[in-house]
Amino acid sequence: MPAQRENTRCSWIGSRPASAASVSSAGWSRQLRASWTTGVTAGITNIVTDDDAKRDTTTVFATPQLGYQPTPTQTFDFSLGPSLTFLRGGGRDDEITPGIRASIGASYETGPTSFSASASNSTRPSDEGVSSNVASLRASVSRRLDATQSLTAGARASLQTPLDDDGGDGEIRRVSLNGGYNIEIN
Repeated sequence: MPAQRENTRCSWIGSRPASAASVSSAGWSRQLRASWTTGVTAGITNIVTDDDAKRDTTTVFATPQLGYQPTPTQTFDFSLGPSLTFLRGGGRDDEITPGIRASIGASYETGPTSFSASASNSTRPSDEGVSSNVASLRASVSRRLDATQSLTAGARASLQTPLDDDGGDGEIRRVSLNGGYNIEIN
């Protein structure tokens, strides 16, 4: 009988300036064979702006996932699924914007060092409640120093583009770098 994995995750994001946001998602995955996994993540995001526009934006999504691990040191992941964004208020007619959530990633481990990279694209509301397309790239490296210590470094770049004429802040580009020292305490 194949091994089985089930994951469930829920999270809450608190208030932000000029808006309140909540995110809930749940997922399930199953080991199909020694090297294949499948799963699905579904969720809902809601943003209510506190500014003059008084927009209420809700996004609902379902994302099937597929993973492949050809060797113990290599992993590939792929997901592709639909999303719907409902925009109400803001002095405009109600809108429904269809979108796609997609991601692809890979990781490789060689001795004490591991590398990972991913690319993703999704349609979702911005902090201002405007439907936006968000594309991002991520890369990271981790080096285990011993059984309890490791060093990590990573980079992320994203481009957020509004999908309508009332684009809020317009196109937003973000780049972030991070690094850290991790120690496991048992």
